[in-house]
Amino acid sequence: MKRKDSKGSDLDPWVMKEPRKKPAGASDDTDKKAKKTTRKSFRGPVSRADAAEVQIGKKRYRLVDIGSKGLGVALQKPDALTVGETHTMKLLLKKQSLELQGIVKHISPGASDNYLCGIELLNLDKDAEQKLQSFLQQKKLQLFDFKK
Repeated sequence: MKRKDSKGSDLDPWVMKEPRKKPAGASDDTDKKAKKTTRKSFRGPVSRADAAEVQIGKKRYRLVDIGSKGLGVALQKPDALTVGETHTMKLLLKKQSLELQGIVKHISPGASDNYLCGIELLNLDKDAEQKLQSFLQQKKLQLFDFKK
């Protein structure tokens, strides 16, 4: 059975002749907002065995994922941090500690009644960038090592 397009012509199931319609209630800014939050670099998942946390103020948060440009942080409450705020933070990676600055880009519902907070890293110095890249390289080797 073939579907009909808006003019009554038959459509093959795999052919889409009409552009998709915007969902009801979506604004013209929907595509712009999606592009603003699109990830531009690799982020590797962080396990509890990685012993990685981020400290903002006196509070420590568990890292969910990490990349050269940002962090994914688990929050227990959606109002623990605020979108748009810039923070000085301490990234704790195994036995290393890095002082960083970042801006909260989004807070979204996550798994297990937690929230996922995306933080974009700002103004990385060479030393911090090098240590972060080293950690990421180790993560990539763990994830994509096909020799096992």
